[in-house]
Amino acid sequence: MDAVLPACRYCVGGRPVLCDLVSRHSANHLSFDGRPRVRSAAGGDVFSFAGLGTFGQYAMVPESAAVAVRRDAPFAQAALVGCAVTTGVGAAVNTARVRPSDTVLVIGCGGVGLNAIQGARLVGARRIIAADVSDQKLAQARHFGATDVIDNRTEDLAERISQLTGGRGVEVAIEAIGLPRTIEAAYAVLARGGTAVVAGQVADGVRITIDPFVMSDRELSLIGSTYGSSTPDTDFPLLIDHYLDGRLDLDSLVTRVIDLKDINEGFEQLRAGTGIRSVIAH
Repeated sequence: MDAVLPACRYCVGGRPVLCDLVSRHSANHLSFDGRPRVRSAAGGDVFSFAGLGTFGQYAMVPESAAVAVRRDAPFAQAALVGCAVTTGVGAAVNTARVRPSDTVLVIGCGGVGLNAIQGARLVGARRIIAADVSDQKLAQARHFGATDVIDNRTEDLAERISQLTGGRGVEVAIEAIGLPRTIEAAYAVLARGGTAVVAGQVADGVRITIDPFVMSDRELSLIGSTYGSSTPDTDFPLLIDHYLDGRLDLDSLVTRVIDLKDINEGFEQLRAGTGIRSVIAH
């Protein structure tokens, strides 16, 4: 009989994205009890990616990773709630706690950034500014709720933010790329009392430079967001409700539905930056 796992202080405290067991074991592709739970036909251990396993017909997951949603939720759209939707919407709603009076900047309009825009729109942000280097992604940003767009190939971000906000800056800046220069840029255009959220996946060992005097003098905040600071048990069903009630657009996020055998083609499209998300349905 398996031993009962100890309660995690973060999970009990309502912050499951910071779970001790996930931090300790998932990075090593083990289950929460520290063991591989899948074996190959030859009897060897199979290390499931992030402790869950991906791109397979079946997966063995801990009970806490199986979240029930409405039966009328379509598969492809519900699949996206498990990652980009929760990460992006949550960065705006849960981490930044965007208010209706806020002007929000989102840097990077991929899957996470577009959903951060949706999150800001969901709570009624006064103005939502999207920045990217792709015409296609900027057009998508407008579709999902951006009121203004900035083309970083031809426009200076700080200068355009100053123009759009009357020199004030933005109350919230969400960085959805994970690059030092874009994190610093998000922080640099904050209004007094503003918050910059790092939602992009940053490479290990990356460093940024900020001025601590400016941080204290202007009461600026620079915070991280993992998985949208979400509580999946409650946030997944809520996001599905928002979608089915017409408050979130998940249909436009699904660019293609592909078979498992076409996975390499899906990765090529991802690298090329075409479309938003391909969903594997096998």
